[in-house]
Amino acid sequence: MRKPPGRAKGKPGAKGGRKPPRPGSKHRPRSSRNPRKKPGGPSSGAKGRKDDRRGGPTGDSRGRRAARKPDRKPPHTGVGPDNLPKWLREEIRRVTRSDRQAAALRVMAEAVDAYGDGAFPAARRKLMEAKQLSPRASPVREYLGLSAYHVREWGEALAELRAYRRFTGETTYMPFEMDSLRALERGGDVEKTWERFVELGGDRPTNAEARVVYGSYLLDRRRAGDAWRITGPSRTSHDARPYDLRVWYVAARAALALGEFDTAAQLTESIRRADPDMPGLEDLMAQIAARPRRPRPG
Repeated sequence: MRKPPGRAKGKPGAKGGRKPPRPGSKHRPRSSRNPRKKPGGPSSGAKGRKDDRRGGPTGDSRGRRAARKPDRKPPHTGVGPDNLPKWLREEIRRVTRSDRQAAALRVMAEAVDAYGDGAFPAARRKLMEAKQLSPRASPVREYLGLSAYHVREWGEALAELRAYRRFTGETTYMPFEMDSLRALERGGDVEKTWERFVELGGDRPTNAEARVVYGSYLLDRRRAGDAWRITGPSRTSHDARPYDLRVWYVAARAALALGEFDTAAQLTESIRRADPDMPGLEDLMAQIAARPRRPRPG
């Protein structure tokens, strides 16, 4: 199915869509390990105007958000810093002044609990306090970036997740960087971040999420042919992962924008079989059903 739909060749497609986890290093951020809660993440979108996006690390009613929400919530630690994972305590102690370590650990424990409960504004406030105590602690910058992303503070999310990448070398959150840039309408920087990600690479889920975000960005720009080249699958399989389905979703939107209704219908049906409740799927199916009918010969 990889053959690009007809009008590809770099030409803008018909009505474009909008904007979604996730290239990265071979290892996931430690904060994502051993979660006790179901995955959860940012709500999405660019400033009020496009906040319903399904296709970014955020989402989209017509494919707006391309990537997905931050992969997992941190472990719910309970009360007190002693319940923080050992690696996290050691990392904070390693980069924090001795006279600030106890306070930093206490505030971080409170922040992780708030994040684990989905109280992202409260987590963000605590993490800003933790950052003052330990500005070079990568877990602090990671959770602060994700909390800011959840509450749609795009500039802050971008700065903190970039700091996390600078400290750790991990590319895990580069799709979220692109999605934040997309929300800030900084198209040139979206392009540059995508190119940088292609150079650095990431694991399969991260790579998929990056293609979702960038493909959705291209649809925003009415570059459906380019979006198809980024997201169009060579084939579909019955054992697809959730991140594969999100890529197919953006590819189906690109095919629809190019007028390749059969391709869009095939991809949409593959998604429906795998996840009939996928957000935005019903709207996409309605768009395909409403396509212009070709007159019968004779």
